Amino acid sequence: MAVFASSLRERIKSISTALRNGSFHFQPARGTTIPKSGGRGKRPLRVFNIKDRLVQKAILLRIEQYFPEINNPVSFAYLKEQSISKAVGAIKRGKTKGYRYVLLADVESFFENVDRKRLLEEIVSRLPDKSINGLLEEAVNADIGNRDALPSEEASLFPTTSRGVAQGSILAPFFSNVYMIPIDSFLMEKGMYGVRYADDLAVMTNTRTESESSHSELSQLLSRTRGLNLYPLKGKKRSRILPISGGFDFLGVRFEIKNGTWSLTPAPAKVTEICSEIKRWTDSGERWPLLDRMVILSRKFQGWMRSYKSVCRTKEFAVTLDTLFMERIHSLLKARGFIADGLPLSRKQMKFLSIQSSVRSQVRPVLLPRPETHLVE
Repeated sequence: MAVFASSLRERIKSISTALRNGSFHFQPARGTTIPKSGGRGKRPLRVFNIKDRLVQKAILLRIEQYFPEINNPVSFAYLKEQSISKAVGAIKRGKTKGYRYVLLADVESFFENVDRKRLLEEIVSRLPDKSINGLLEEAVNADIGNRDALPSEEASLFPTTSRGVAQGSILAPFFSNVYMIPIDSFLMEKGMYGVRYADDLAVMTNTRTESESSHSELSQLLSRTRGLNLYPLKGKKRSRILPISGGFDFLGVRFEIKNGTWSLTPAPAKVTEICSEIKRWTDSGERWPLLDRMVILSRKFQGWMRSYKSVCRTKEFAVTLDTLFMERIHSLLKARGFIADGLPLSRKQMKFLSIQSSVRSQVRPVLLPRPETHLVE
């Protein structure tokens, strides 16, 4: 990044020239994986180089104007004026409208099963000319260049078939919203009170029968128009129909009604997932330098707290994370022989080790020398 920025104007000019004369081509991405929410396997990500990300962004800015319907009242993901907090607000308003049940459903392996050809045809059919069709085709069919270096179980997560779009691409969120236009349109045309966040759906209804009917109709529409499937209402991994009065989890938030009003907290499954993340970064067997791990965790704490503070109560959540974090830190330092059993860390020790006293603490900046700085003249 620093090398690219050091000659930004020249590099931008070079990319522009290549785009104009048709010599620009996307490079294979670097494939990597991250754990899925709840520990259900791994999620494949494609990491693109800086030039490719710039061109992807330029393509997005050029073509999103031809898809105004992705900005609609039921879609809340990957849009400038929408967010999880607004999706949560829409769910809360459902109670005031008198709905008594909620259908919670998501699409089976959504990003992995998008039909690339269908997606590409629907995009290029809207564009005024064919000047970027080739680039779009490359972007939709992006592959990885390090397949042979990955373990076989991870390499298999990056299909070479005609299905699946690249998570990690700047265009992937836009692709997902375009692909789900029929679902948004159906919800609005039928007058269903729905909230869609990427491939997660919450549809509020008056009766369980209405919820079952909504699931059936949406399943048939997805299968017929998108070649996708909603998780069924039965099975280990399934869609659910729940009475709103009994509480439910959606988008990592626990929705409950207490004394006639909403009480929102982080969902237990999400708290468990976050605690697992803390344990991973404070493992005494991890060889990463402690400072690096504390910097990473500090930023994760900031992100978790910022996300939840905008939608729900976080006091108990913060106490839970603080307690676990300090227990893990003490265990880690004792395992390394830095402190004895039963001895607490002083504030000076914590500051020296860049250990924050609470997840609510302000993130400390880490100042690194610029590449051109010489420590010894």
